[in-house]
Amino acid sequence: MNGFRGFHFVITLEVVPTVGPHIAVGKDSLTFDVSPVNPNNVKLLEWKHLKDPQESDFPPNWKDILKE
Repeated sequence: MNGFRGFHFVITLEVVPTVGPHIAVGKDSLTFDVSPVNPNNVKLLEWKHLKDPQESDFPPNWKDILKE
């Protein structure tokens, strides 16, 4: 691109949000577009929720933060 002097990235990240002492609370996928047009030009193209938190993933003293 641009005589090998430019770039244009589409990046997909899989993220695992946490609470408290690093307890995983699900999984999400985020897709970003990073363009050379403007250095501050990063756009979120897509957000997918892949997995909900499971009660079995929480220790007994953290189960009270789960919502029904």
